[in-house]
Amino acid sequence: MPEALSAWFAAGGPALPPLAGVGLVLYALLATTTWRVWVEGRPVPSLGLVRVLVAVLPLAGSLGTVGGMIGLFAALGAGSSPASGIGEALIATQYALALAIPAFAWERVLTRRGAVASC
Repeated sequence: MPEALSAWFAAGGPALPPLAGVGLVLYALLATTTWRVWVEGRPVPSLGLVRVLVAVLPLAGSLGTVGGMIGLFAALGAGSSPASGIGEALIATQYALALAIPAFAWERVLTRRGAVASC
């Protein structure tokens, strides 16, 4: 992992690794669904799990925000700089939204193109 990316990932706090895992699962699901629909021509039974993961990502990012704010107030109480807590809060939220917004758009495209089989 490049040094700058590693530093950014570490600055995001403990919420970033689970967010990365959820993002990996989400985009793997979207990629396999897209392949199945557009290349193989087969509709999928449901996009329910994709929708759940898209909804959960911003909430999980909010957990990172809360963790960062706790760090911020701890730093203020100790008389040190609150900058690291603010950075942790913003990075976690940014990462979660950067994963969720394109995935939401991708899911909507799949739904509108008839990727979901009607029962």
